[in-house]
Amino acid sequence: MVFPLGIIEEIFYADNVWFVKIFNLCLKFDIFPKIWKESKVVLIPKSNKDLSNFESYRPICLLAVWGKILDRLMAQRLVFYLETNNLLDHSQYGFREGMGTLAALKEVNKFIDSAKNENLVTCLISLDIKYAFNSIRWVDIINLLKLYKIPVKLLKLFRSFLNDRIIFLEIGNKFYYNIGVPQCSSCGPILWLIVANEALKLFPEREDIRAQAFADDFAVLIKASASYKFSEISKNIISGFESWACRFNLRFSENKTKYIMFKVRKNITHFPGIYLYGKRISYTREMKYLGIDFDPNHSFMVHLQRVQEKIIRINEKLRRIIRATWGLRPEMVKEVYLTILERIILYGVEIWYRNIVKMNMKLLQIQRYALLSITKAYRTTLNEALQILSGCIPIDLKAQMLLELD
Repeated sequence: MVFPLGIIEEIFYADNVWFVKIFNLCLKFDIFPKIWKESKVVLIPKSNKDLSNFESYRPICLLAVWGKILDRLMAQRLVFYLETNNLLDHSQYGFREGMGTLAALKEVNKFIDSAKNENLVTCLISLDIKYAFNSIRWVDIINLLKLYKIPVKLLKLFRSFLNDRIIFLEIGNKFYYNIGVPQCSSCGPILWLIVANEALKLFPEREDIRAQAFADDFAVLIKASASYKFSEISKNIISGFESWACRFNLRFSENKTKYIMFKVRKNITHFPGIYLYGKRISYTREMKYLGIDFDPNHSFMVHLQRVQEKIIRINEKLRRIIRATWGLRPEMVKEVYLTILERIILYGVEIWYRNIVKMNMKLLQIQRYALLSITKAYRTTLNEALQILSGCIPIDLKAQMLLELD
């Protein structure tokens, strides 16, 4: 029953009653067919990495289409049970409706702003997990599903789903495995949520501390009257995360885990010792969290600088096929700008935008690169003329409009 997607689609249109019956029988008898659990692993090399090192590859599982359909049905049932029974922590973001990156970033912003209003220093610790989705033991997942008291039939179906899974490598080797949530599976991220949820349960709500997670990205926010206090406050927090990681066969990366502090008035001169597995983690003056670059001033000008660098790189590649008399037509370049470049520039605008001259000038400067490509005008052309010729709204006004709609 392993068919290409096109044939499966034709089967559905030929006899949708039989098609639905197949999956209803699987759900009725709590069986995930063995042949649907076979997957082919393709190794995708990571950019700018040493390809002789196995860690430089990202494994992607190509799953059977039949199995992916049943997998999706199981995920929907598990999500419905978890959400209707309020079993997931309110600080758990990612893979949940209405709990995306912007919701997580707004909470970070809210915490930092409230600390500034109280004349307190804020510390943001970003915890990075090594091979999060590939390291979880299935026995731990099943034990958690029991702990959350999911319906018996659904529990049996997940037992079947996780049992006897096989992966085939491109060179033909076959392996049985019993750890890690299947990559490209609908259930995988949801199963991770309940594992991450156990970490968040360790930290009850406090005004001066906030722990939150977006998928496998954990962030801890602490506010205090002086930066030296972060050393003592962070001890129990980091210790709690270490215990949770040990419990679920996970490990945080000492090198990738970093922290940043947000000043109130004076520049920060004392950098507290925050330790992970006995090793002091690094302080950074620039931290990317969920696609937004944070800086000690909480001004987001560093973020706009990184966006500008990215837009320049993309625009330079685009200009290779744009010339005065040949290449992409202006309307095609404008479409690229509106659908790609503008969205890159305005991502998270609700988080970082401030209606100040400095930021508006920076935004117009970033937009200018794209407008020159659309109009093919001279570099000395005024911004206002470029906006009129291209028919594009000034990017600072677009940012203000989006902020008002939020």
